[in-house]
Amino acid sequence: MIVQGSFTDHFVANPVLQPKLAVANYVASQGFLVPTRYDSLDEALESQKPFIMRSEHPQDYAGASGLMQSYFVKPDVVSSLKMPINHFETNQLSRTDMISFLNLLGPKIRGESVGPFDEAVARLSSENMTDYCHYMGLSEELFIKDISYSYWMEQTGFNISIVADNTIPGRYHITLRGKGVSYILREGNDVLKMATTENDTAVVQAISTRMVPWYEAIRSLPHFNPQHCPIIEAQFFNGAIYFLQYLRARDFNPAQFVLDRSLEEGEQEALWVRGATSPDGHIFQTAIDYPEIIHHGEYFFPVLDAEAGSANSITSHMYNEIMSRRREVQFCNFGDDKSVLPHIADGHLKMTLLFKPRISLIANVWQNVSPELNEKREAMLEKNMVPRIPVRVVADGRKAYFKVIDWNPT
Repeated sequence: MIVQGSFTDHFVANPVLQPKLAVANYVASQGFLVPTRYDSLDEALESQKPFIMRSEHPQDYAGASGLMQSYFVKPDVVSSLKMPINHFETNQLSRTDMISFLNLLGPKIRGESVGPFDEAVARLSSENMTDYCHYMGLSEELFIKDISYSYWMEQTGFNISIVADNTIPGRYHITLRGKGVSYILREGNDVLKMATTENDTAVVQAISTRMVPWYEAIRSLPHFNPQHCPIIEAQFFNGAIYFLQYLRARDFNPAQFVLDRSLEEGEQEALWVRGATSPDGHIFQTAIDYPEIIHHGEYFFPVLDAEAGSANSITSHMYNEIMSRRREVQFCNFGDDKSVLPHIADGHLKMTLLFKPRISLIANVWQNVSPELNEKREAMLEKNMVPRIPVRVVADGRKAYFKVIDWNPT
C-alpha cells in the first residue's frame, strides 16, 4: 500500500539510544506480538528461559545492519556459570567471541567485579565497529560508549524478512529461514517466484500469504513513513507472527514504463532485479574491484560520497553497509541460476546489497575477460585506483537488461 503525501519517520527525527527496543515497544503498544523483553540482564537471568542479548546503538535504525554481535544465552549455560569454574575453553564452543562472552558473563552472574559490562562485551566483536568508525570518520572510543544491550526472550520458529518492492506496487520480497532457506516473490495474490531448500513449500507459501497484510499494518503505523519500503524482520511460531526489527531501506519510487522488447545485441538479462531506470536506460561507470589502502597498519577500501555502480561484492561487511545506500546500481554476483535465490535469506549483507542501493541486480558483469584486461585491473589496484567499466542498464522493476559498453577498465 502506497500513501501519497509528505511524511516523516518518528524514529529518524528522534533518534534513541536503543532503537531495536524502542521500536519493538512501540509496535507492541499498537497491538502486535513482540517477544518478551526484559528490563535488565538480571531479569532475563531470573526468567530461567533462553534469551538473546541484542546489541543496540543509535545508528541501528537507519544505518548499518549487523554492526555488533548479539548473544544467545541458555538456562543450562547460566546454571553452569553460577559455579566457581575457571573459564570456558576453546574446545567447548566454536565461536571464539562466544567463549569470551561467557567468560565475562560468569563473573557477572556470580557478582564478581567485571567493570563496565556492556563495553567489555562490545569489544569482543569489535572488528565491524572498528571498520565502521574508520569509514565514517568517527572516534571508536566515543562510539563504543553509546553501545548497550537489550534482553529478549528467544522466540523459536521460522525467521522471516519481508520488504515491499520500491518500484512495483503490491510486490513483496520475502525470505524465510527454518530447516532450510526460502525466497518468495509475491505480487497481489500471486506467487511469482518461490525457491526453497529443505523447507516445505506449502508451509512457506502459507506463511508468505500471512506476512503481507501484517507487514502493511506495521508499515502504516503513525510513527513510520508509509511511503518507505522497510525490511521488517519477524519470527513465525505456531501460527503467530512476532515482530523483531524494522530496518530502513528505500522510499517508494514507481517504475514509469514496461520493458517489453527483446534483448539487443550484447545485452544480457539479469536473473533478478529490484529498482527501475528511465525507458532509455542509463550507463553506469561500474567498479569491478577496489584497492586495499593501508591505514595505521590495517587494510581498508576507499569510501566515496556517491557511486554510480559496483559489481564487486567484497567481503567487508561494513564497507558494503555504508556504500550500499550511496550506490545507484549494485550488481550482485551470487550465481547465475535460480538455485541462488533461496540464499538471498543468508544474513544481513545480502539483504543490504539487494534492497538498499537504488537499483540492484543479480548478474555477473565481469566474466570471461581476457588475461590482458585482468592484468590492467590488477595494475590499477596496485596504484590505489578503482577500475571501472561502463555498463548500460535498462530496468522496469520486473525485468532488467544490461550490457557492458567497453570491457577496458579505466
